[in-house]
Amino acid sequence: MLDNTQEKNIIVQTETAYELNLAENNYEKLLDFLRSDSLDLTYFALLKIEKLKTKEDSLFLLNLLKPHQDSRIREQASNLIKDHCHYFDNEDSIRFLTEAIRDKNPKVCRNITYTLQKINNRFMIIEKLVNIIQEEIENSDKEQIKNRAVFTIYWSLFAIENLLNPESLTINTIENLIETVQKTSGFKEYQIRERSAVIVKLLTKINNHEKLVQLKELFLNDENFYVRVAIS
Repeated sequence: MLDNTQEKNIIVQTETAYELNLAENNYEKLLDFLRSDSLDLTYFALLKIEKLKTKEDSLFLLNLLKPHQDSRIREQASNLIKDHCHYFDNEDSIRFLTEAIRDKNPKVCRNITYTLQKINNRFMIIEKLVNIIQEEIENSDKEQIKNRAVFTIYWSLFAIENLLNPESLTINTIENLIETVQKTSGFKEYQIRERSAVIVKLLTKINNHEKLVQLKELFLNDENFYVRVAIS
């Protein structure tokens, strides 16, 4: 049962939402809502804005990806960001976006993965994602944050597999990826091994490193059907 205060809050929020939907909200007004301290107004603006007009307006969205923001805000901000990828092809934005791959909301992670695919500086993105995986591998041994670490590793691997091409790799990057996949190949979670297998398969098309051959053989003999399919 709702108490009187909760019931009044729901009524006020419903009436406010109704009035906002009826109101004529121009672009500048929606930007004011976007920057407001009200979660509801910010969320309303994110839903209503279809296209951001300037780079400055778009870059403000990166602040809405920060962990302290409400999950709904992060999700809708990431959804809007993926429609404005051309504004984020710079080092500061890439740093924000790759860190957002640690989000607990899978819809945010998927939107970020899509955005990263549309940014030209794939070399920098892959390097940052590899660093994140290395950090989270250390965290995966800590019971209290293990699940979060595995979640982040999965999405980082998924992002990398969608970024790989010969132009995005140097010898050093390939070696770092091999070292990383050697570690993730031993995870008990088959989803991590599956994503690792896809990366090995893609790398073998670019480089014939002996360790890649060994990893391919390892995945071909994996106990899990999906891992074996991924490397085939």
